[in-house]
Amino acid sequence: MLRYLSSYSGLARLTVNGPARDVSPPEELALADVFFLSALTKHAETLVHLSCSASVEGKWGFTPSNSDVLSRMPRLKTLMTSVNMADLRQNGDTVELLLDAIPNLPSLTSIIIIPSTLRVSRPVCGGFFANHRIRTSQRIRQIMRAYRSAVPLHLVVNAGSRRFEPKLKSDEEGEWWGYEKISEPDRGRFIARIGGAIASDSE
Repeated sequence: MLRYLSSYSGLARLTVNGPARDVSPPEELALADVFFLSALTKHAETLVHLSCSASVEGKWGFTPSNSDVLSRMPRLKTLMTSVNMADLRQNGDTVELLLDAIPNLPSLTSIIIIPSTLRVSRPVCGGFFANHRIRTSQRIRQIMRAYRSAVPLHLVVNAGSRRFEPKLKSDEEGEWWGYEKISEPDRGRFIARIGGAIASDSE
């Protein structure tokens, strides 16, 4: 499929889900490089709707090494992509990278940032994945609330199962643009139990 996508240009809508769990990390990295550095660039100028999410955590998402393709999408209106908890634990670069790209996407009207599923090498219960999703979503929301931009923001962002609106803020250092949460989950609080631990997505 990736070879075919790389063979022509002109797509307006593209939905791609990352490799399945049985694909090894080295194979996934090679496939991700082909997609982001070759196939996606062929359609960057014509894409209107792009959904690119990972089946499991890995390299199947926008990173500093491939995100420059976003600046070449003048017609892009909707973007959905996933992020890894492993990246967010460090400094939030993945989410911030996507937020920084918004002013360079003049046609963008919708962006959705979701957590990737954890990659595991042994059988686990379903609650394990739910707990991971909750914690990743909470970290995404922390980054959203801490984000600062000197450039005026205009787009409502769906991130970590919440909606955030841009708002002009200020402190003793001056004014800046950031985001504030404006919605709760559609179906109330979500709780996952793992052994004796409980994770709640009520934040």
